[in-house]
Amino acid sequence: ELVTDELVTSPANDWSDTVDISDVAASFEGETVDIEETLTDISVTDCSNPSVTMQGPDPSDPLVVGGELIIDVVNTVTCEAPEPPAPSVPAGAIPFVGDWNGDGTATPGWFHESRWYLVESPGGEVISFFYGRGTDTPVVGDWNASGEQTIGVRRGNRWFLRNDNSGGAPSLDFYYGRATDIPVVGDYDGSGEQTVGVRRGSRWFLRNDNSGGAPDLDFFYGRATDIPVVGDWNNSGQETVGVVRNGTWLLKNTNSGGANDITYDYR
Repeated sequence: ELVTDELVTSPANDWSDTVDISDVAASFEGETVDIEETLTDISVTDCSNPSVTMQGPDPSDPLVVGGELIIDVVNTVTCEAPEPPAPSVPAGAIPFVGDWNGDGTATPGWFHESRWYLVESPGGEVISFFYGRGTDTPVVGDWNASGEQTIGVRRGNRWFLRNDNSGGAPSLDFYYGRATDIPVVGDYDGSGEQTVGVRRGSRWFLRNDNSGGAPDLDFFYGRATDIPVVGDWNNSGQETVGVVRNGTWLLKNTNSGGANDITYDYR
């Protein structure tokens, strides 16, 4: 295929020019010029203005003037968009992890000023969208037992949960707990569905459904100053409670009060 353009200079000697390959007509010294594609490919990163560098003989050559001029293209262009820079985690962002695509691997994410950033796979693409308000508390869970963890926010004591990792209307909207409670999420009964709960002081109120109502589990564990955590500590398929106290993890294999089953230091 011939690549043609308008040559904008009129040099007296051997010359070179950069031409826009999106144009389709060329002229030089009043004559039509066919530009023949040859030689080596190169890459450019400015896809908004792809161009090729061209060179030709002295246009005053009697073999050229008044006749058709054949010009070899020194470089043809492959337009490659540059990789977008990876977004940095801003100060004040709230970090978390989740299995965003159901592949069985938990990867990072963060919430900042109502915007969500989710890393779909290790070293992979970061998806970003808006959901909730900047003052909301982000929560993450598999709300419908799909195998994929999705987003949600708690606003005061109201929960707005989505079954998709995107902006839009909530899939679930209900009240549970108090605005001063600490939200926790887990699969407390091993059903495959992660549900809501709260920790109030050293007391835990856990639900087996994503809805308002009385807690299914109500017990004391840890201290009010501990950091609450939830996980499947013994690979049983059921997620249970734990606390972190000054870098020491005190984990339970049942959702109940009493002595911890697992202790280790990690900080």
